[in-house]
Amino acid sequence: MTRYAVLVTALFMLAVPALAQGLDAPESEIETSTAPLKTYPSPFTKALAERFDRPVDPLKKLEMTGYGRTEMITLILISSESAKPWDELIKERGKGTKLRKIAEDAGLNYNDIFRRSEQIRKEINATLPPKPEKPASP
Repeated sequence: MTRYAVLVTALFMLAVPALAQGLDAPESEIETSTAPLKTYPSPFTKALAERFDRPVDPLKKLEMTGYGRTEMITLILISSESAKPWDELIKERGKGTKLRKIAEDAGLNYNDIFRRSEQIRKEINATLPPKPEKPASP
């Protein structure tokens, strides 16, 4: 028990000066782990909607829930090239159904769809302005 009390006291004595330094630091020097809020839809999603003449809101919703760029393009291609309605595809994907199964159930070759999705993603990315570089940390 005595060792525990000594250890806690030592840690406390080390922590107080460290905390005091952090509190006295100018606001611009305090690092945070919180990234600035991302605005939705992203420029990529806007360009994707425009390229396929789709409304941006359904794509924005997918983006906000974590769908990837290639994933969104793949779903658009499956929807465009099959009789499956968009909402049905999204519902299936939301249940965790693999994109391969969704494409094959729609009578499409998944590998072909995926390759085209990757190419389209690269083409859209090439039209976007480069991301700003993060400042180097001190």
